[in-house]
Amino acid sequence: MSPYDDGESSARGMPIEQPRAISAKQAVSYTVGAFIALSVMFTPQLSMPAEAASSTATPTASVTRPMSVEQRNLDAAQSILDAADAKLKVTQKSVATAKAADDKQLAILKKAEDKANKAKDDLVSATTKLTTMRGDVKVSDKAVEKQKEKIVAFKQAQTESLVGLDKARVARKETALKLTTAQQGTKSYEKTKQTAQKSYDVANQKFKLYESQQAEKQKKIDASKKVATEKLKAKQAADAKVAKKNAERKAKEEAKIRKTNLDALKKQISKQDEKVKKAQTNLKALEKELRSLNSRKTIEKQEVKIAQAKTKLEAEKSILKELKAKKV
Repeated sequence: MSPYDDGESSARGMPIEQPRAISAKQAVSYTVGAFIALSVMFTPQLSMPAEAASSTATPTASVTRPMSVEQRNLDAAQSILDAADAKLKVTQKSVATAKAADDKQLAILKKAEDKANKAKDDLVSATTKLTTMRGDVKVSDKAVEKQKEKIVAFKQAQTESLVGLDKARVARKETALKLTTAQQGTKSYEKTKQTAQKSYDVANQKFKLYESQQAEKQKKIDASKKVATEKLKAKQAADAKVAKKNAERKAKEEAKIRKTNLDALKKQISKQDEKVKKAQTNLKALEKELRSLNSRKTIEKQEVKIAQAKTKLEAEKSILKELKAKKV
């Protein structure tokens, strides 16, 4: 083992395991996909929403409004924004992880450089010391040989430190590349999120404008309903007043007709009563005349007249009874 081997030689230069980074190409493809989704989402609609019906229409019972185009666009923009934000957070986390790994590998590289520099300095120092020892007659050959052994060990340590340094440099390049790739992905998603945010802001403004227009339209509808209700109440009151007058006039006319009919009926009853009295008087006269007759033939004729007079009297009484029944 080298005199400067601290047990990290095998660890140095090994690539640090990193989460899967998003390549710049993938980031661009995601961005293009987001643009396509946004362009499709905000393509002008040919059909008008049901709420855009004329406010002059007859007010009807309120029903549940279907989701408007503006609301659907806002929801879609929100979904895209949320997705972009989520992906941005993932890439930011990848950047943080890659940065931590790169910092760690940078520290390992710095340590490897320090170790290589120390090995170089130690070798130079040992070589210089050997040169000095050779020129000193007081130094024994054994000491010189021992110094040569140290130089061999220092050369071995330097070789190992340089190998470790090369590995650390390669590993640092890998972590730096992963960090750069992750940062590029983050920048791409930052642009995607900015685009999604702008689209969301536009959709939100359109939705707020739509809601404001709907509120104004509803306000007009409510005002129209109020006016229509007031007009209806006024018309109903006027109709009721006219109906009352018509009913009163009709009642008066019917009362007048009933009075006229009653007066006419009274006259009929009076006339019929006179007819009954006349028939009774005629019957009594015939019966009185019968008592003064002596001829059988004359009596029979008189009895026929009396029977006819009785029949007529009953008929006149029946008519009088019917007329009196009408009076009731």
